[in-house]
Amino acid sequence: MNLMIPTNWDDDLIEEIKGLPVSTIFGKLQSDYFGGGRPSIYIPSVSRKIASKHIALIHKYGYKFNYLLNTSCMNNEEFTRRGQYKMQKFMRWLLRNEIDSITVAIPYLARWVKRNYPTLKIKASIIANIDTVKKAKYWQDLGADSITLSLDCNRDFTLLEGIVENVKCEIVPIVNLACLSNCPFSLYHYVLGSHASQLTHKLKGFYIDYCMIFCSYLRLLDPAQIIRSCWIRPEDLSYYENIGINSFKIVGRILPIDKIVKIVKAYSERNYRGDLLDILSPFVGQSPFNLEKFIRGIKYMFRPFNVNIFRLANLKRITRENFIEVDNQGLNNFLEGFKDKNCRLMNCDDCNYCQNIANKVIKVDLAQLNELKNTYKNILESIESGRMFRYI
Repeated sequence: MNLMIPTNWDDDLIEEIKGLPVSTIFGKLQSDYFGGGRPSIYIPSVSRKIASKHIALIHKYGYKFNYLLNTSCMNNEEFTRRGQYKMQKFMRWLLRNEIDSITVAIPYLARWVKRNYPTLKIKASIIANIDTVKKAKYWQDLGADSITLSLDCNRDFTLLEGIVENVKCEIVPIVNLACLSNCPFSLYHYVLGSHASQLTHKLKGFYIDYCMIFCSYLRLLDPAQIIRSCWIRPEDLSYYENIGINSFKIVGRILPIDKIVKIVKAYSERNYRGDLLDILSPFVGQSPFNLEKFIRGIKYMFRPFNVNIFRLANLKRITRENFIEVDNQGLNNFLEGFKDKNCRLMNCDDCNYCQNIANKVIKVDLAQLNELKNTYKNILESIESGRMFRYI
C-alpha cells in the first residue's frame, strides 16, 4: 500500500508520519499564477522560502513531493506570450526545489510540462474527471504517469477492473472525499476554486462557496446522501488491492496536523472505530473560530463594493455542528452490495440500498438538523435572488 497525503506546510507533520506507508506528499501554495482546485481563503499561507525548506525536509525523510498545478481554467492566458512567461518563471522555482511530479487537470498542461520539463512525472488530477477506460487511455497518451480517478468510479468495480487492465500507468482513487455522488456542481466548483487561487485574477481571491453551501443543504435534506458518496473506508482497501490498485490518495490540505495524522493512521492501520465523518472531507476540520481564519476571511472576503458584507457575515452560521454521526463499524461488508449493481444506470429511489444502510448507521439530532436546514435555505435564497450583493 502506498499513501499519497497532503501537507499543510507544517514541518512537524513530516515527523508525525514517520513509519507509515506514505510514498508521496502533495501540496500547493496559497496562490500562484496557475491556480488550483482550492480557493486561497481555505489554504494556509506560507512564503516561498518556507515552502522550499519544507520540500527539502520532505526529501530528506525520503518522501517524494508532488506540486498541484490542478487548475481547471487559466482564463486562456496559457495561450499568450505573457502567460507563457509567467508559467515558465514559476516552473523554474519548482525545479529549483527538485519537485518529483506535477498534478494537472488540463490536457494542454500535461503536454506542455512533458515537452518542456521531461524529468517531471505527470499525475492527472481528479478534476480531469477520468471515469472511463477511454479517458484513462487518452490521459496516458497525453503523458500521465499516474491517474487520479473520478470519485464516481470508486464503487464501480467492473469499470475499475477495466481501467486497470487497459492502462499501464498508476491508478489512484481518493479515499476520504465525501462529495455528492455524481455531483452536478463539481465542474463549476473546480473552476471557481481555480480563479479564487490565481495571483493575477481581478477578484484577488474573493470567493463565496456557493457549490459547497448547496451540496451541504442537499445532505441536510437527505442525510442518506452521505452514504451514497463514494468514499472508501480504511477497512475496505483490500477490495481495491485485489484488482491491482495499490496507491491511495488522502485529501485535507486545509487541516491541522493532528487531523491529517489521524486520517493517515486510520488508513495505514486499515481500521477506524467511531464516527466515519471524523476522517472524511469536508466534514472533518471545520473548526471553530481562530485568529488565522479570521485574518484570511478579512483579506479575501472584505469586498464592500462587490457584496453586502453584512449579509455575507451570515455565512459564519453554516459551520458544521456535531449533529450527524455515522457508525463506521456498522458499515462492515457495505461494499458487497455494489458488486452486482451499476449505480450509473439506476435511480437511487428505486434501489434504496444506501437509504437502508443510512437508516442503520446514521444518527441525527433532528432539532439541530431542522434549524440548520432553514439557515442554509435562507443563505441560498440570498445568493440566488441577488440580495447578498445589494445594500437595499
